[in-house]
Amino acid sequence: MKSRIKYGFISMLLAVFAAQPVLASPLNNDDMEFAFGASSAAYSDLGEMALLSDQEMKETEGEWWFLPVIGYTAFGAGLGAYHSYRTTGGFNWRDIGAGATAGFYASPMGRPFGTVGRFAMGSLGSYSWYW
Repeated sequence: MKSRIKYGFISMLLAVFAAQPVLASPLNNDDMEFAFGASSAAYSDLGEMALLSDQEMKETEGEWWFLPVIGYTAFGAGLGAYHSYRTTGGFNWRDIGAGATAGFYASPMGRPFGTVGRFAMGSLGSYSWYW
């Protein structure tokens, strides 16, 4: 019953937000000057945007920063599957998802939160699978 109410509420919210028209107005020069504190001429010229230089491309080539994140997430999902199998005799996707969420926040992606923040975010993220 809770699941139906939760999904019904989310569906109604999505319908409301999707039905609202998107009001976009281009920023004029005064708005740009207020936001950036300088003449908006520098910000309105798209010709200043450039692709990466050869040096920048060589510096970023072969970066594998995401592999530890995938590893932590997969390890967490594995621990969740192990826990699920040990406690129920089968696999429960909630346990696997909770483990993956905790693994994601334990990965380098969670570093900005600090040690206590990573633990808190992982715990809250894992618990959210059981609401």
